[in-house]
Amino acid sequence: MTTVAQTRTALDATLRYTVNALTDTRRDLALRWALEKVAKASGYLREEGSVAIVADDMLISHGLSRFMPGRLFASCHITTASSYRPVLNVGYNDITNLYRESVSTGQPEMIHFVGATKIKLYPKSDAAYTLIVPFERTASTWTLGDATGADVLDCPDAYLYGGLLDGAKYKLLQGIKDARTEAAQAKDDFQDFLDEIASADIDQGIDLGAMDRLSEQAWIS
Repeated sequence: MTTVAQTRTALDATLRYTVNALTDTRRDLALRWALEKVAKASGYLREEGSVAIVADDMLISHGLSRFMPGRLFASCHITTASSYRPVLNVGYNDITNLYRESVSTGQPEMIHFVGATKIKLYPKSDAAYTLIVPFERTASTWTLGDATGADVLDCPDAYLYGGLLDGAKYKLLQGIKDARTEAAQAKDDFQDFLDEIASADIDQGIDLGAMDRLSEQAWIS
């Protein structure tokens, strides 16, 4: 895995245009932007979380690490020893209004994520269940502009050198008149890479041919 400092150096090596006042903070902002795009297209940050539900639960703390409600990539499910059923992710008021009508119990059929740490259930659970939550975790972050850059970038090297640097390069050069040609090429290369990894068979991995234009440069010591 590659550190932030090494990635900054690698990014600088791709630039033909000299960006004025190119600080580590500017580099890091561009890298984070590109990292989110790559993670979304590739799905490498996806995981399936499990949340325990016990009898009489209405509101639970899920304990999922690096979770945000807006990053679900599929429906949640309730499981028991003999069943695997989807649950509806509905609005807070939908569940609240149902509870106002009747505080019923049973296998939960609806959920609502309350903030980043809690889940509201309906109906109130009548037994122990497991809630399966498929989500894309947030990428681990680092302090923007940190002088040491010792944190490891939360991105596989194949994606980093295959295309993420093109995205960061485009973000740095975007809007600079004298760098329009270079920025446009970086944008096209980055989009091609995102399209490639988005359509790749996850079991087979990606075609690393997109790395060829980068591999000859010794960016990391």
